[in-house]
Amino acid sequence: MNAPAPRSSLALPVAIGAPFEGGRFAGAIDIAGKIYAVVKPPLAECLHPRTVWNTSRKLVEGAYSLSDGLANTEALAKAGSALAQWALDRKLHIPSVDELDLVYRAFKPTTQVNDCWMRSGINMNSVPPVHPYTPDFPAQTELEDCREGGAEAIPAEWIWTSTQSRNYSDWAWMQHFASGFQNIIFKDYEICAVAVRRVLIG
Repeated sequence: MNAPAPRSSLALPVAIGAPFEGGRFAGAIDIAGKIYAVVKPPLAECLHPRTVWNTSRKLVEGAYSLSDGLANTEALAKAGSALAQWALDRKLHIPSVDELDLVYRAFKPTTQVNDCWMRSGINMNSVPPVHPYTPDFPAQTELEDCREGGAEAIPAEWIWTSTQSRNYSDWAWMQHFASGFQNIIFKDYEICAVAVRRVLIG
């Protein structure tokens, strides 16, 4: 039996930002040894206005994954999250921390300097793995309609992930789409969400 190809040598299906599977290709992620494309649908389909992660701050079993946003979202929906159910009803999911990082890297709407504090930009589940942001990388997307003010621009504000904090059960991860800053906040705080889909590619 042939060994699987190294993650770093996997051929991506299309260029980052290119049309793919009903949306745009944000990058590839390794989830339990399987490689998936992360796809951002058109904004009208995937943007949820400011809302809570969950109305309860209680622990949500099964919503800890840094890579598997679908598993997180399913656990969240089971726990009563309206946001998670909204995504699943559209056959989408709320991205994990590492999936949302790929979306930020692909579709950063602003020219603002990137935040380089703490874990911002560390993504060992990306294919290939990527390292922390630098002040000027990633740069603003080259896709005009995804730049700030464009029809497909993700709001340059806090965006929810589906990943719960392991250290503080009443907090969940989020990312700021002006600077890339990743941090945790109370689950009943109201911020935006962008849902994605994934497609098995390897």
